[in-house]
Amino acid sequence: MTVEQIAGAGLMVLFLADIFLTVLYARAGTGLLAPRWNQLVWASVRGVAGLFGRGHSSALSFGGPVIVIMLIAFWALGLTIGAALIIRPELGARYAAADRVSFRSVSLGPAR
Repeated sequence: MTVEQIAGAGLMVLFLADIFLTVLYARAGTGLLAPRWNQLVWASVRGVAGLFGRGHSSALSFGGPVIVIMLIAFWALGLTIGAALIIRPELGARYAAADRVSFRSVSLGPAR
């Protein structure tokens, strides 16, 4: 196991623990990452709602759904990055990024 794979496994454990503590052990503020992420998203929603002036309260009513969607996206991104860190070293040289791209076999003109 490489350091990259260990970091990926650690990241996945961190996000899975956060999901467990936030969803299954649902007491206020028990998550590892979710409470801070939710505060950040809420502050962003409040900032954007401030731009609406008189429609401030109606813009804030979208805060809850936005927080839920952004939290699920945050968890998905964290788990995806963790899985990518675990898998990438095992792909080998065949799937490594190419230094150059060749278009010799691509024909843009009519078939001959």
